[in-house]
Amino acid sequence: MLVCHMSEPHHSFIPRWRAVAALGTSALLASVVPTVNAAPASASSLDLYTLSLEDLLAVRVTSVSRKEEASFGASAAIYVITAEDIHQLGPSDLPSALRFAPGVSVGRISTTNTALSPRGFNDVSANKLLALVDGRTIYTPLFGGVPWRNQDMVMQDIERIEVIRGPGATLWGANAVNGVVNITTKSAHETIGTLAAAGLGDGLTHEFMLRHGFALGERTDARIYAQTRRQEPFEQSLPNQEAPLDSLVAGFRVDHRTRRNDTLTFTGSFNESRTHRDELAFSLLPPYVLLRESSDVSRTAHLLTNYQFTTDAGSDIALKGYLDFADAERVIFSNRHVIVDVEGTVHHAFGPSHDVVSGAGIRSYRDHVGGSDQYDFLSRSMETWLFTAFVQDEITLIPDHLTVTIGSKIEHNSFTGWEVQPGIRAAWREGHHWTVWAAVARAVRTPTRAERGTLLSPQVIPPSTLNPLPTQVELTANPEFNREALTAWELGFRAQINDRVSFDFAGYFNDYNDIRSVEALGTSVSLVPVPHVIYHSISGNGIEGSTLGFEALVNWQALDHWRLQASWATLRYDLELSPGSMDMTSLTAIPGTTPRHEIKLMSEIDLGTHWTCGGFIWHQTELSAAGVPAYTGVNLRLAWRPSAAWEFALIGQDLLDRAHPEFPTTFLGGPTEEVPRSIRLKATWRH
Repeated sequence: MLVCHMSEPHHSFIPRWRAVAALGTSALLASVVPTVNAAPASASSLDLYTLSLEDLLAVRVTSVSRKEEASFGASAAIYVITAEDIHQLGPSDLPSALRFAPGVSVGRISTTNTALSPRGFNDVSANKLLALVDGRTIYTPLFGGVPWRNQDMVMQDIERIEVIRGPGATLWGANAVNGVVNITTKSAHETIGTLAAAGLGDGLTHEFMLRHGFALGERTDARIYAQTRRQEPFEQSLPNQEAPLDSLVAGFRVDHRTRRNDTLTFTGSFNESRTHRDELAFSLLPPYVLLRESSDVSRTAHLLTNYQFTTDAGSDIALKGYLDFADAERVIFSNRHVIVDVEGTVHHAFGPSHDVVSGAGIRSYRDHVGGSDQYDFLSRSMETWLFTAFVQDEITLIPDHLTVTIGSKIEHNSFTGWEVQPGIRAAWREGHHWTVWAAVARAVRTPTRAERGTLLSPQVIPPSTLNPLPTQVELTANPEFNREALTAWELGFRAQINDRVSFDFAGYFNDYNDIRSVEALGTSVSLVPVPHVIYHSISGNGIEGSTLGFEALVNWQALDHWRLQASWATLRYDLELSPGSMDMTSLTAIPGTTPRHEIKLMSEIDLGTHWTCGGFIWHQTELSAAGVPAYTGVNLRLAWRPSAAWEFALIGQDLLDRAHPEFPTTFLGGPTEEVPRSIRLKATWRH
């Protein structure tokens, strides 16, 4: 059986005039926009010291219950990547930052594709993780998963990244099966002033960013930004060639505060990336396997508005709407889609015992696609709708100690109709000393456009002595492909041992049903265009089973300005075929693309006299079915800040070896690209 997952699109290079124009426009606006009310960057952005353990445990999060709460008392396996972590460790993109989280597996495939998933089922289109940026969903309805290449961001603008391992569908809806990533960016007020950064080195050959924040009035602040970068291609074992990936991102944010302290936010961005490569193509005539040039261009844009206010009755209300546009062009397919999403939420406390969050939303998805002889869609255009509503009540049974949270998300989608995703959580808290929590929840992963209506011809097997005719492999999407379902059982414990050591443990048992499989339909012979055999298969829901896993995290404040962190995650699969299924290949492939063990170590230290140092080391065991050996990675960042305005950083990534593979190009393994060692120098100036 062949399981093939399509990656997101590719082309050559961004014309220089586009990058120059974008940066020039930002510089011009920065110089002419009034800055009478501008202030220097906030103290926190200039602070060289690491967060203390007390600060870390007090970080406020919203992903678990859609309202602010301390992460230490949350009834979920949550990890927060702070702005300080991003600054001290210097990740160049979101996947590199998300690797810090325990239990999150990250495998870089190429400059354009990354496999990223918590708690297993990792793939180039890992479809059981829901990701959001400022409340805007970046999960793609076309193939499933998150196209991380299209999420290029100014990393200095991120306030925090909340990572939930485990289902979050009760509040966030379908596809929040194995986890939720919620990225929150800084307000415009927090980025007043000008920030410029430039980097140069091997691997990431150059990057340049310019951001300017300014006041538009007494209660209104704004920022504009632009960033370009070039990523050299990874090392390849095949003769096909890949050009560098050139990307450009530009955008804005406006925040307005009313006299009643209501807030109105507008954000917008445009992202373009280009490369080109020689793609493998297949023919029914000799030599059967060809190389043909593939142009790859991907563009995305969004506009979002968010209005938050408090009524006289004490209800906190948030109204959000956004427009997403994507346009991808590749030699084997093209895609253009528009998403319109509107949602409202209400948070109200009914006395001391009931704290209720509820909401409803509508999402429209429209697309137009183009195919090829290798990959084609059964319909060129499609429109789908999603209607959602949820309610969750946090019930206080023993004040300051015991709470039970009950809720459910109800959705209606265009593929499987009604889906109900309930959950119940309980937590016992002893102040800042320890928290014990437990949860049971149901989550579903709904079908994608590609899974319901495509015809894939990913391979031609040349003739042999046993079969004198070439064989074409065909995978047909199943129009009856069903949702995948999860029932998750979780137990967690957090403790602050003393003022310098904390511990966080989570264990889980995930029970899956109707997991995607590939079912054989038999063979046939065709005489057009030449005599050949066709091997027919179809997607199905023929796998079920469970995973069992544990995750542990220790924070140690070794010195006042030196914090160490260590985490360990392990995962075991127990999968089997549903009655009638014959897909033995996936039973090996799915567990074989997730490391059995992952260990991660992090260090952040202020060395005094304007020097800081951050280090991140991780080790993962082999990916047995994918042919990827175990490896250890080391990232280091050494920074010198001679003044409040300037910082110079030397950043090394993957320092232990010249190059190593992290994930296969397809679900079943095969030749992999190798991630090279990278060293770069980065200068940052702020005013």
